[in-house]
Amino acid sequence: MIHLRYNEESRWLSPEDFENVGEVVDECLGAQRTEHLIAVLRVDGFELDQDEFDEARKLGLEGVSRIELDSRCCRAVGLDALESSAEYAGAVSRALAGVAEHFRDGAIEEANRLYVDALDGLDVLLHAIDLAARVLDVAETPLLGLARELQPWFAQLTEAHAREDWVTVADLLQFELGTRMAAWPGLIEEVRASARGVAEGAH
Repeated sequence: MIHLRYNEESRWLSPEDFENVGEVVDECLGAQRTEHLIAVLRVDGFELDQDEFDEARKLGLEGVSRIELDSRCCRAVGLDALESSAEYAGAVSRALAGVAEHFRDGAIEEANRLYVDALDGLDVLLHAIDLAARVLDVAETPLLGLARELQPWFAQLTEAHAREDWVTVADLLQFELGTRMAAWPGLIEEVRASARGVAEGAH
């Protein structure tokens, strides 16, 4: 028998009734399959990362004694992601200004290290916003235009960095990317408040 814990409720399963972990997950989610996301999945105490979930679904049940599963409503996940994105956008904007100052001060090696970190952070932010917007079905809002808004400046930034024009790099980071991003937290919060209102009205 397999001990299943799903969202704090426990029961026993016969492994003969299921072909793999994926069938157990589907049984738990039931009709909520398209409305909920798996937040935690453990098999015999081993917690799997989000990017391992698809492969984990194929795992056979032979020798498995315990499966733990937590799910969350997609809209709740999306709202949380937007809340975090609003905070993170401000942090990335400030980081870009800090990188710009390092370039202006001539601390080029340190500036380039922070430059890579800041751009990586920006990429993570844009990805999170994109996913949240799609989960919340707010893809037609200005959120998905944020990346396009920055694109022309990225092209100039790449060119200036390649020719080691650090003053131009600093100006683009602070006054073009950073200044535009400074408005993002407010915009993200507006969309989040609207999506939250829609979610509450649906209950």
